[in-house]
Amino acid sequence: MLKKKINRKNILNFLICIFPLSFIFGNLIINIEIVLISLLGIFIYKSNIFFFDNKKIIIVLFSFFLLLVISTTLYHNFNLESSQVIKSVLFIRYFIFFLVVGTVVKNQDFNFKYFSLTCFLITIFLSVDIIFQNYVGVSLFGYNQHTNHNSSVFRDELIAGGYIQKFCLIGLIFLTFISNKFSRILLYISFSIFILGIGIFFSGNRMPFILFLISIIISLIFVKKYRTIIFISLSSLLVFLMILLNNNSVIKKKYISFFSNSIYIAKILKNEIKNDFKESDVLNTPGSGHGVIFSSALYTWLEKPVLGRGIKSFGITCRANQFIFIPNKTKYEGKKNRSCAPHPHNYYLEILNDTGLVGLILLIVFIIFISVKNINFYRGKNFEYKIINYILILTLLTEFIPLRSSGSFFSTGNASFIFFLMGMIINLQKTKDYN
Repeated sequence: MLKKKINRKNILNFLICIFPLSFIFGNLIINIEIVLISLLGIFIYKSNIFFFDNKKIIIVLFSFFLLLVISTTLYHNFNLESSQVIKSVLFIRYFIFFLVVGTVVKNQDFNFKYFSLTCFLITIFLSVDIIFQNYVGVSLFGYNQHTNHNSSVFRDELIAGGYIQKFCLIGLIFLTFISNKFSRILLYISFSIFILGIGIFFSGNRMPFILFLISIIISLIFVKKYRTIIFISLSSLLVFLMILLNNNSVIKKKYISFFSNSIYIAKILKNEIKNDFKESDVLNTPGSGHGVIFSSALYTWLEKPVLGRGIKSFGITCRANQFIFIPNKTKYEGKKNRSCAPHPHNYYLEILNDTGLVGLILLIVFIIFISVKNINFYRGKNFEYKIINYILILTLLTEFIPLRSSGSFFSTGNASFIFFLMGMIINLQKTKDYN
């Protein structure tokens, strides 16, 4: 019986370890992974998945999921057959997924070494493949390069840089396991940061690259033991990229436009808040066009600010308001800066639209609580534990940098990644192996 139980836990750990790999194969495989991990976890731990030290904070998170269902149901007039209502109910699978992952960590059945190894191997391979694709024109698997983007195994989905940025820091945890010699660890970290940075840069995904740099800079400040090598790695990366930018006008122009667009977004949001709209806000939309989408999302949120309209409501609402951007033609009662998209391209604006201010507060309270709790516990523990704790919290907080552009919070990829991180973080202090 004990052997069977151990085997089941080994299978569960294997599924968790290959979880990062599922993102490469798409939403179907991610959902299959979530279902398998959740069902096997419930089968092994049974009602124990509901036992947490601080039940109140778990109730806070569950309230967020419950609010999502309530908001969606209210907005769709209690039509339980509505596809949106069904989606909101199915979204609760991420809460169960969170509980199972948290229980695996709590019971010390989570193998951080092998999980971080998976993250490390995949992100390093993708980075090398992207570099190869950038200079050769095709990836190692024969996939063609896109204009201004290298997507490696993701092919037509231009998300390779975002994937590397999400999982690379967790992958770096593995380097602390593989050698007792400090000098070797420093060499491995230096080389890895450089390769990962170049890979994200050549992917063409600018926001993930900025987030990667922010993460490394924050690490430079707080990880004292590796501060020198992080500084050298970051400096080498930046020098290399400066030389590259000075010799490549296309890439240089692309990154200059990124910062110009950021200034434009700040300007148009300022106009939205002040209710001061100018014709130029619509007639000249530089860069990604996220500015007018953010502005539209603020407008639609303020129509139902408390509870929102339910899951993935922005795309429906903006179409209903005819927020279709057509320069020189479209006018919306004097409000010039409007555009439509499936989602607002910002977690905060999307959560506000879908669950209102109440939902955003619930989620932020939960994130702050588990982060502060672990940061306080982090003091005085051994270095390996500190690194795991620090990396997981930094990765989660980076996801929620307020003004960043992003995919949909409620998408399969982002939701599974975020609630997976939360599950690991909330019970990390229970892992005695690092005490």
